[in-house]
Amino acid sequence: MATVLKLPVDSLRSWGRDRKSHGMIGLMSYSHLALEGCHHFLPVIVPLLVLNLGVDYARIGALTFVALSVTAGAQPCFGWLADRWQPELIVPLSVVWVGLCMALSGVMPTFAWLSIVVVAASLGSAAFHPAAAAVALSVAVRNPGTMFSVFSLGGTLGVAVSPLLINYLLPAWGLPATLLYLPVALVSAAMVFLGLKVLVPEAVRARRVSKRNSTGTVEPIPRTVVVLLGLLVLSTMTRSWVLGAVSTYVPAWVLDKFDNSMLGGELLALSALMGAVGNFVGGYTADRFSGWKVLAVALAGVALASWAVVRVPVWALLPCVGVFGFALGATLPVPVLLARRLIPTRTGLAAALIMGLGWVPSGIGAGLAGWTADRFGLQAALEPLALYPLAGVGIIMLFAWLARVWDVPVLRTEA
Repeated sequence: MATVLKLPVDSLRSWGRDRKSHGMIGLMSYSHLALEGCHHFLPVIVPLLVLNLGVDYARIGALTFVALSVTAGAQPCFGWLADRWQPELIVPLSVVWVGLCMALSGVMPTFAWLSIVVVAASLGSAAFHPAAAAVALSVAVRNPGTMFSVFSLGGTLGVAVSPLLINYLLPAWGLPATLLYLPVALVSAAMVFLGLKVLVPEAVRARRVSKRNSTGTVEPIPRTVVVLLGLLVLSTMTRSWVLGAVSTYVPAWVLDKFDNSMLGGELLALSALMGAVGNFVGGYTADRFSGWKVLAVALAGVALASWAVVRVPVWALLPCVGVFGFALGATLPVPVLLARRLIPTRTGLAAALIMGLGWVPSGIGAGLAGWTADRFGLQAALEPLALYPLAGVGIIMLFAWLARVWDVPVLRTEA
């Protein structure tokens, strides 16, 4: 009888633990949605900023490059801070900061002031991502790819909602509509702060304090693993290059080519929504199949869709952009999962490398596309983008070949 009763009790305990873990992942996903929802409407207001502030696409591209570079470059520093301070405080504070800065972006009187608030918002984004990833991954023991994709899913949905919301607010409110994002950020941050007070397990807090007080030495990362990490970062860079250019200039390109001011924001929203689906599918399949194969197929899909989007008639834009968003979303969680498998004791570093350094070319892609658009037009700026994810396919295949040749133990099931 004792054995019969033991199984249900253990199952209930396991279910209770999982329920709390799922609540934590859900809360982190919501915080990600709130942050990105307040942060990613700038491309939609670019045409109005060009008119109101008298700037050209090259300057907008340069601002995008600086902002994204700040986000990417500062993430390792904030990751170090998240490991030594309280990430559950950094997360809500970051949401408030980003919401405040981006709320002011629509009412700045000059391009210089606009640049200040946009770059300041990028610092908030840089602080958020490693802290939120640390909290999320602290409970992602089983199926980490799926759990991380759920966390990323919130951000992808936020990227989708942000341009869609501002797209419908602008006709009634104009650029001051950006101020409406501040109360959204304040309410969301308060909900996240209170939720984390309840959900962060005491065991996680104790483990964090123990790590802070540890004086043990850290083993160096083998050179083979460093090379493989570098290839993962490079493959992430190829998708980031395309994302930066597309997200910044597609609304202006649609307005220029099809004379439709609403379609651009709708396409960005569709891409982000399909990216949310692809994000989950990518993480789920990476838990069950060879991650490098999932990443290679997804990058090939990004290349094909990038080539098609700028060449098809207007009626075919929606399905092509949907495929583009799905494939792009599928590439997001897989490199993080692969990097975590390479250096399992340094999850923060793994996430910072992929989400930090891997995103630097996003700003470069936007800057180069802006320079090209000013000289040859937006069509010429967007046409070559398919080449970059195609190069990413080659890079990830080299990654798999080297992993097999070097017989990296953690990737034996991957290669």
